[in-house]
Amino acid sequence: MKTAAPAASNPATSDLERELLQRFAALSADRRDLLARSAEVARGLGSSLYWVGGGVRDLWLGADTVDIDLVVEGDVASFSERLADCLSATGVRASQFMTVELSTPEGLRFDLAAARTELYPHPASLPVVAPASIAEDLFRRDFSINCLALPLAPDFGGQIIDPCGGLADIADGRLRILHAGSFRDDPTRLFRLVEFAARFKFRVEEATASAAESAIAGGAVEQLSSARLGAALRRALERRELAGRILQELVRLDLLESVVPGLSEEDGAAACARFARALSATVDWTPGTDPFRLAMLALSLELDDDRRRRLARRVDLVATDLAVVVEGPARIREAMARLQARPSASQAHLALRDLFVEELAVMASDSADTARWALQELTEMRPLRLSIGGRDLLAAGLLPGPEVGRALERTLRARIDGRIPAAGELEFALRAADGLDPDFSRREPE
Repeated sequence: MKTAAPAASNPATSDLERELLQRFAALSADRRDLLARSAEVARGLGSSLYWVGGGVRDLWLGADTVDIDLVVEGDVASFSERLADCLSATGVRASQFMTVELSTPEGLRFDLAAARTELYPHPASLPVVAPASIAEDLFRRDFSINCLALPLAPDFGGQIIDPCGGLADIADGRLRILHAGSFRDDPTRLFRLVEFAARFKFRVEEATASAAESAIAGGAVEQLSSARLGAALRRALERRELAGRILQELVRLDLLESVVPGLSEEDGAAACARFARALSATVDWTPGTDPFRLAMLALSLELDDDRRRRLARRVDLVATDLAVVVEGPARIREAMARLQARPSASQAHLALRDLFVEELAVMASDSADTARWALQELTEMRPLRLSIGGRDLLAAGLLPGPEVGRALERTLRARIDGRIPAAGELEFALRAADGLDPDFSRREPE
């Protein structure tokens, strides 16, 4: 792979390097201790160790927390075993790409890797890796702002290694790939480009924008496996505060053409608008919505059943994500129809109780009335629990059978509608077992 030459020097970069080193010296105690102990292990093995990539970048950008990605020039397996012993770490997991995940007892997870080169046998394939120097390792990365390293061993934090002009690009707020074939080799970088542009408010350098457009037009995204495409989308949309802007940009750039083939400009705009309204309507909800799941649901509402299933397969959806995208639109339509009949609170609960929170979010984006019902379902009706149970009814003389469950259901509905207080639950349930309403003057309908 041809490597890029360093960018032209910028007077701001020396000041930026000094500021980065000062911030490194002021790292939180837990992270600085982890880095110092990692460096001690590396020195004991005679290996060079570096803190690399996004964590170094985010140190300057002022993130609340920074990732710890370490690269060792040498045997990463031996280094990770020694470090795991040193830190009493668990959850060690090695991969075919010469990387290891490590988790400390305090819950801090970080990544270790051997310095390596990457060769892509064909576009969008997984890379073939080989041991290399730190310089070669940095040149294989996606963007110049991630082509940064801070040495930890043998010397600890005395300089910033910046072979690709990443500091200048950070100072100038610029996103730049390292070689012309970057997006062809790994099309997931297209999603990172959109994410980084929104997250850091950086502009995309002209040659990088041109390379991205060429890769998209050439079908680079279509060559990604479903698992890699789904993971790239999830990562791009995981930050709630940015997700609406990112989805809109993904649609504008036709990056979702592989996800939803034939998605029209009108339908894409409608999905983005619905997604933005749903996020806005649910900003204070607990539990919150999953932005990725909600975005896939917003897209699926514009599709027929067959295309929804194709969407689910294309981004490798499983479990709840799959249920929301494939079955959610029908559940939403049914619930909306039931809410239009001016229901009581308990009737609304029956319409809404089986909906996932993302489905409620879509409903909340429709109108003030549906937003009110969705919020009431999450905050009042769904959390309501009776103070009695089946054992209480049996102890009071009710015979075992389906009437026990029906009596409890009727009692819950009465509580939701505010017809009885908690203190009256047992008496009501026993009467309800006979099919009576709370004033016991008539039969309560099923």
